[in-house]
Amino acid sequence: GYNSSIKNSSFKNYLQKKKTAGRPAQIGYGSCTQVCGKREKCRELEWTMELKANGLVAMRRMIKLYDAELEEIRKRYGLSKIEITIIGFLHNNPGRDTAAEISEIRMLPKGNVSQGVEALIRKGLIRRSRDEKDRRKIHLALCGTAEPVIREIEAANSRYEKILYRGISEEELRLYRGVYRKIMDNADKGLADRIRSHDEKNERKKAKI
Repeated sequence: GYNSSIKNSSFKNYLQKKKTAGRPAQIGYGSCTQVCGKREKCRELEWTMELKANGLVAMRRMIKLYDAELEEIRKRYGLSKIEITIIGFLHNNPGRDTAAEISEIRMLPKGNVSQGVEALIRKGLIRRSRDEKDRRKIHLALCGTAEPVIREIEAANSRYEKILYRGISEEELRLYRGVYRKIMDNADKGLADRIRSHDEKNERKKAKI
């Protein structure tokens, strides 16, 4: 069988030791300690672990590349990461214009979003208004002064996609988008299930008190 150390909590340390020249860890058949007749199982384990490690590394690299594309824009207009994220969100998501929605959809701390909103209002890039039906709800909107920033963000998005999809055919891109959408849906459902389970557990605890 495969080395039991791969299965326990020290797996993270195992991966760290296997890293060479900054490349993702590769788990080879050499991790088997004996000939066990389960080579296919070892091959499946190798593929699964490599996919997990490489997938996370790829996501971090994509985020780093996108941040690099926005870096010059942030410096030019004196914006923080959260501020340029808020501007991009309001531009790309018409109808979703509250701080709560930005925090929920972008999975950002509410406090950070609130600070970013206040900073953008002071800079005259966004404005806020109360909902006519629900006075507790505050809507955010981009000001005309944000137009130059938006144009540069769109140009950065275009450069980012060209770099990312270089050498990928339309068919490959179509398949990737379909698989990616399913993965994201599964992730959303998984998070929702965990939150629901956590809430139910808390409710049961309260009921016992």
